[in-house]
Amino acid sequence: MSTLKDENSAEFTFIEAIKDALLTQHNEEPTRLTGRDKASLLDIVMSDIVLNDLDITLEAPIGKSDHVLVKIDVPRGKQSFLVLVFVTLVSVLIWNCSDSYNVTYNNVQLTLNRMQSSTTCANKKTNVALVKVHKCVSDLMAKMLMRFAEKNHLEMPLNNTVTYISYPSDAFRSVFNSSVEPNTYQVMAMHTLYNYSYWNSLMKHPFHLVGLVREPLAQFKSYFSYFGYNQRVSSVYSNFTTQKGSLDFFLENYSDIMMPNNWQKVRSHINNLRNTMMFDYGGSSLTSESAAEKYIGELMNNFTVMIVAEKFDESLVVMKNKLCWDWSDIVYVKANVGNYNYGENTTLENKRRVLHQQFSPFDYILYNKSVTKLQNDIEKVENFDQQLQEFRRVNKHVVSWCEQKNLTNTSSFSMQTLFTNGGETFYDYMGCKRLKQYIIYYIDEMNESRRRGIH
Repeated sequence: MSTLKDENSAEFTFIEAIKDALLTQHNEEPTRLTGRDKASLLDIVMSDIVLNDLDITLEAPIGKSDHVLVKIDVPRGKQSFLVLVFVTLVSVLIWNCSDSYNVTYNNVQLTLNRMQSSTTCANKKTNVALVKVHKCVSDLMAKMLMRFAEKNHLEMPLNNTVTYISYPSDAFRSVFNSSVEPNTYQVMAMHTLYNYSYWNSLMKHPFHLVGLVREPLAQFKSYFSYFGYNQRVSSVYSNFTTQKGSLDFFLENYSDIMMPNNWQKVRSHINNLRNTMMFDYGGSSLTSESAAEKYIGELMNNFTVMIVAEKFDESLVVMKNKLCWDWSDIVYVKANVGNYNYGENTTLENKRRVLHQQFSPFDYILYNKSVTKLQNDIEKVENFDQQLQEFRRVNKHVVSWCEQKNLTNTSSFSMQTLFTNGGETFYDYMGCKRLKQYIIYYIDEMNESRRRGIH
């Protein structure tokens, strides 16, 4: 569907609205037959139902009408909430799915059944632990779990004003044993070195593990900049490189730079640069690729979901299905975009990737196995492409609503949505605040609420 009118025209605005709503046009056959003029398509049916799931047949006109009867049949077991019928592009019938209907409107007959989504489930999984891997959309995911814990009144450990709990030390148990009963927590979202036996003793059972990964070179570049290694390397080796060239200098000379005497001058408070993602997964002691393959294979079996940063929306749809969550639980606002420039071009990136894979081979094994796991999970999700499309539509509308300037404490928003329990997504002012809030301020507010006895 398109128009030759300019962007300020009503026609252009109308078509853009149709595209934004992700509606599908279902009928292509002419619906007006006069015998004199050329047959034309004037009665257009659009909906948010998958193309093949809406059955349309054209039958003889009613009475003396020159418009055919358009019969729309939605099979039971398919879910939809919006059907638009444009009758000669003047009259608009909006149908929202509730009970069974048999309606005739301006020669348009609707045979519609109440439909249930086969992708919804009865009980949300509330015991969820996140491995908050550095520079892998980790703050965004931590806030998502914090919102879920706050909304559902779940137990979650927090530190004071920081996103770390006993990190990078692995002395995790000692932090909690004195004050926390075993199997107390329902949500883990802060930076905590992964150790399954410790987590198993602290989390309520059964619990689900959610992991994070990112393309290893991209994660390393962000990590290298965030922890100031670009500044440290360029300062210590100022005769050889600049901050912009520090990444390439390091990858080309890491064997010398990481010699104990040299490394003491460079390292920051977290002294692990090799296999940075695997370090967060508790794999710092691995010494061979065969050992790494075995360890990572066990990770893939233990984890319910692996969130792949480059396939973030797809990962969230998988997580939503596996944990029986709703769209409102996984909406997000992009934030915390890194600001660094090491000079980018395809040839240079390929060279860096070869060097980095030699430096951090285990991170590449982890990433590749995570991508494979995600793809296998996607194939098991019913109507995945339609769910992904619906999630992006919902996320866009929620974020747009939250960006309004005139929201108050009593403001709320709801929209009818597919593939979710109750067929509706609801959001309010506090949800928007949390969605956009910097994680440190969020932690401060949650800690203050706890001090005041508000759960």
